Amino acid sequence: MARLTALAALTLATLTTPYAASAQEDENAAYILQSGSGNMVAIEQSGSSNLADVETHGNNNEITAKQRATRAEEWKNRFQTRVFGNSNLVELEQISEATNGLGNIATITQNGSANTATVTQGVSALMGDPTGNNIAVINQSGDSHWAGIDQFGEDNSAILNQSGTANRGDILQNGAGLSAEMTQTGIGLEYTITQTGCLVPSGCGTIVVTQTGPN
Repeated sequence: MARLTALAALTLATLTTPYAASAQEDENAAYILQSGSGNMVAIEQSGSSNLADVETHGNNNEITAKQRATRAEEWKNRFQTRVFGNSNLVELEQISEATNGLGNIATITQNGSANTATVTQGVSALMGDPTGNNIAVINQSGDSHWAGIDQFGEDNSAILNQSGTANRGDILQNGAGLSAEMTQTGIGLEYTITQTGCLVPSGCGTIVVTQTGPN
């Protein structure tokens, strides 16, 4: 099993052997293209502006990423990945320690079967301003997928799209000014959406759910 760890600003082509680097610059970028099965990618970034872009082809691969924005800039953490294959795992955590500018942006796309994707986004508990401005988008096509989005703070948006059989999606948001959108196409579908943590009588935000059968 190949393991790749990225802790820095780096640019990578196709990888078949382990690679490691470390640094903590204000602006970090990681670009990873991987093929094969049973591989692991671990990314950890800390700075004012963090970017990670991962594409993987194969089965039983694992991608874990942690991004922590430590200064107030126009944007903070950005993560995007494209996964092609079966039984792959993507786990992402994005935390902001700055209170102005944009928050965290994550886009995960998985094609295959039995894939899992989880996103956690929020503002550090050390910050007095709870504004999140987080955006998480997960797209899954195929069968037996599971996706989860967990956001805390204000003004967060979660979008989850699934197509296929026996897929499940869960969205948990804590704060105010929230938006949750779930679209599922296929059969044997399940979902939960929970919005808490606000004192607005009309609710914490908007929820839109669309479920349709196979085309």
